[in-house]
Amino acid sequence: MRENRFFILLLKTACLGLAVLLSLEAYRLAVEEDPLGELAAVEATALPDEGGGADASPAPPAKPGSVDNAPETYAVIDASAILGSSRKPPQKPALLGIAADHAFIRAPSGQTDIVREGGDLGGVKVLRIGTNRVLIEYEGKQEELTIFSGLGSAPLGSETQGRKP
Repeated sequence: MRENRFFILLLKTACLGLAVLLSLEAYRLAVEEDPLGELAAVEATALPDEGGGADASPAPPAKPGSVDNAPETYAVIDASAILGSSRKPPQKPALLGIAADHAFIRAPSGQTDIVREGGDLGGVKVLRIGTNRVLIEYEGKQEELTIFSGLGSAPLGSETQGRKP
């Protein structure tokens, strides 16, 4: 019985201590104007100089909660690439592999799938499949995609369709 009272008293004391700490932290956040204010000075010195020279003065720190300079702040984050590259250059269609009468194609959108002759994937139409080449139509133009630099097979283009190797 005494052990239960001791543990209950211990738990009540711990809860009271946590409640006091929580109250103090809430009061500090309510009274303090800008909890991240000290970071404004660090931000100006931590960023690399972007060609402004030594006489360029840093921009004044933004007013907390200001929406006016939000795009500039986001531009700094985007330029740092800390979250990864946000802009990917457009890719060209790519041939990833060939299995019998199927081609493994990656479209410019990044979509990858198995496509048969006459099939379409993300704007890339497979016209012919060869040993290690695939003739595609993309944006109105015919292109040949190859594996292993196209070694070991004849071109599939329209200029060679009438000839025999």
